[in-house]
Amino acid sequence: MGEAFVWRSPAGIWLGMNQSAPVGQPQRVERYAGLTLPPGIPVTHETLPRIARDGLDIIIGRPARCWGASMGANEAGVAGSVIRADNRWHFRSSLLKEDLLRLALMQATSAKAAVGLVSLYVERFARSGRRSMEPAVFTFADGEAIWVMETRGRAWWAQSVGHFTALTGAPAWSGDARLHSANADEASRPACLPAAMERRQRALARGLAHVINHHETGDFTLLANILRGDISEHWQHQDDAICRHGSLWHRETANSFLALLTPGERPQLWFTGSSRPCISLFKPVSWDAEPWFSRHMHFWENWRKAVRLAQRSPVIRERLIRLHAELEGQWPRFLQEDINVVIRLEQWWNAVIQILKQAP
Repeated sequence: MGEAFVWRSPAGIWLGMNQSAPVGQPQRVERYAGLTLPPGIPVTHETLPRIARDGLDIIIGRPARCWGASMGANEAGVAGSVIRADNRWHFRSSLLKEDLLRLALMQATSAKAAVGLVSLYVERFARSGRRSMEPAVFTFADGEAIWVMETRGRAWWAQSVGHFTALTGAPAWSGDARLHSANADEASRPACLPAAMERRQRALARGLAHVINHHETGDFTLLANILRGDISEHWQHQDDAICRHGSLWHRETANSFLALLTPGERPQLWFTGSSRPCISLFKPVSWDAEPWFSRHMHFWENWRKAVRLAQRSPVIRERLIRLHAELEGQWPRFLQEDINVVIRLEQWWNAVIQILKQAP
């Protein structure tokens, strides 16, 4: 499960996503170099053929249980995300939606090409019946185009997005699809979102509309706050909040992701790499900074303590929020001046430790 949004802003195209997972299950933030792909690519439970010969560099958020990705981007400037289309229980399938997202990012040089790759794999390898791949909603964007895609069994539908959209499940749009498979039947698409998904979709759209209406140029911190559930400084703490905690004890947001896409450039990426985006830091990820990825797991493993203390102490929570707001406001300058982000993250972690020591 999860939620995503895309927005065509004056600064470029933004894609944001929260991905949920069982409590305590990590989502790795990993980088993979582009190499010549083998004829058969081993994914979580199967081996699937390559479509392109040469793979692309990718940075992804990978759920610990699988080979695939729930979010990420490639060096060609394509970013993507995938969420469940509904909240119903489905039989386990050998083909996972996360595997298809990673395969698309490894091989696609445009958002529309990513849609084409997923459609090929779905039509050729997805199963029908009870063991079919769970229904999914994919979002792909590059510096010029935005595409949203629904899959259900061996059928798929795809629609381009003009300005912005917020996604929590299917249907991802109303009306007919611009592209679809030969076996696609519009009647098999859901008529409306489940109630809980619809509430989160409205909250996500409300936050995005606030940013668009009041901050037209687009600002990283404001967009990060949408994923935190902070709309115009009003935090949502109800069970269906975007931050995804409260009495949802069995699942939590495991990772949050923001990508800024501009034509001809590598994507600018930020990941929390941790649960609780409401108190987490969105960390910029450099395409060439290998030490970042080795430190990421250290931060995640120790962040659980910060979450527990913040749950018990409002003072700790507010201090973490202030610390992160201050640092995130400095990211644009750090990135422009090529300041070593890894060193700055070490300083941040030392500051977090000092805050935790002040816990009552």
